Amino acid sequence: MTQPQTSQPLVIRPTIKRAVFGFILSLVFLAFVLFMWLKIVPEWPWYVVIIGAMPMLAPLVAWIDSRRVRLELENGSARHVSGLFSQTTRNLVLRNVSDVRVERSLAQRLWNIGTLVIEMPGESGRVVLQDIDRPQEAADALVRAARAEGASPRHG
Repeated sequence: MTQPQTSQPLVIRPTIKRAVFGFILSLVFLAFVLFMWLKIVPEWPWYVVIIGAMPMLAPLVAWIDSRRVRLELENGSARHVSGLFSQTTRNLVLRNVSDVRVERSLAQRLWNIGTLVIEMPGESGRVVLQDIDRPQEAADALVRAARAEGASPRHG
């Protein structure tokens, strides 16, 4: 007797590339402040190092923000989950998807990220996921899942 195959869900969430880049820059800045404090200006007070570490808060906030929103595709269904402490889950009916679009600015193209826009009929029929990695691959996967459910979305 074989067990039914359970596929791994495809999880689409915002990128952490900018958070990693910001963390590296803040480490370089902190190293510069430490060097200045220890070698060049030792009379600076100790709290200058703490002030030098404060830029590390920005990448931390960016990382937390990237964990706040996700889109899960699994077995022909899609869920849009948003929120950090209190979450809102919205089940998307894939056969109602009318348009899947990728929007990319010049900066997003340089980072290979983009905004995924999913259009459905109705009042709240728009789902926007900003700054996701490889947005065209995510849009293609979403269109394939929607077509498997009988929808014929426009793909752009």
